Amino acid sequence: MKTIPQSGFSLIELLVTLSIVSLLMTIAVPSFQDLIERNRVQALMDEFTSSLYMVRGESAKRGYQVTLCASNTAKTDCDTSATDFASGWIIFVDYDGNGQLGAPGLLFDVNGNGINDTAETVLYASHVSAGGNYGVESTGVGDRLWQISYRADGLLAGNSNAGFSLVKHGESTELAGININQTGRIYSKITPPVAAEPTPD
Repeated sequence: MKTIPQSGFSLIELLVTLSIVSLLMTIAVPSFQDLIERNRVQALMDEFTSSLYMVRGESAKRGYQVTLCASNTAKTDCDTSATDFASGWIIFVDYDGNGQLGAPGLLFDVNGNGINDTAETVLYASHVSAGGNYGVESTGVGDRLWQISYRADGLLAGNSNAGFSLVKHGESTELAGININQTGRIYSKITPPVAAEPTPD
């Protein structure tokens, strides 16, 4: 009688393979999750920093104060009650320098011809939406933590430096920081993770 050779895995080979795969997954998955988190933080920091550079550049180009403020969820106006930028932010030319987006019917004479014909309009609305895992918080003090403005000379409006932290919602640990000195210069950094304390034996 002719025997047919068996092909495939034995039970022991299958168990060894599954053990190796599970060990590799245990090592790789946390590292991959850390990579995803770092990329999300970097993307948010890049967008916020780029927005600050845009505010500074537009103020110099237009010769008027330009403001970045925490936006409402529709991104059509500033949220003056906000304590962070959880719903994102908007950028606008702040013709009257009050730090708030003017009503649609409020017009200004910006070219000196004596006719009020230009409204404050949104130049940019961020891609950040409410409900995300990460957000931007002001690290400053005072009652205007929801906005920052640059004057036409490229300096910060106001008399102090400004700072922002990127955090995961529900946690207080800073993942990245952005600082602006009085001259308007922007500094950003990713905060390295804090190593866990070794547990005593």
